[in-house]
Amino acid sequence: MNILEQICADKRLEIDERKKTVSIADLEKRIESVAPRPDFVHASRTTPMGLIAEVKRKSPSAGLIREPVVPAAIARGFEANGARAISCLMDHN
Repeated sequence: MNILEQICADKRLEIDERKKTVSIADLEKRIESVAPRPDFVHASRTTPMGLIAEVKRKSPSAGLIREPVVPAAIARGFEANGARAISCLMDHN
């Protein structure tokens, strides 16, 4: 099994466990409270270079990248400095 297959297998197990504690209905209620955001494609094409910034604590290949991680604060900083879109890769570990 390669690293991508291992990540997918681990994520499937994690999702199965989380489905036992958080219902789809609960997730749908949470989504209703999230403010609408710009369309991803539109956001990335509105300037000559539509920068996509990434919030990431660790990488399967590189290990720990930054600690501590406060995703919302990091994302706000990226947005304030011109990022047109933000990719947020978080895991429970």
